[in-house]
Amino acid sequence: MKTVLKGLTVLMIVCAALFCAGALAEVQSGECGTDLTWELDDRGVLTIQGTGSMYGYSTTTSYG
Repeated sequence: MKTVLKGLTVLMIVCAALFCAGALAEVQSGECGTDLTWELDDRGVLTIQGTGSMYGYSTTTSYG
């Protein structure tokens, strides 16, 4: 019985690892403003391109 439980545990860990690796491998992208887009590549690099305001962005920091 212990051997079966160990086998199932290992199988679940392997399945979870494969699922996570597959999810990270795909490039994700979308819009983050009227004229702004974002892309997260398979290396984890986030690129934001465009001009204008970003959805949901606010700051209380004053520069100057």
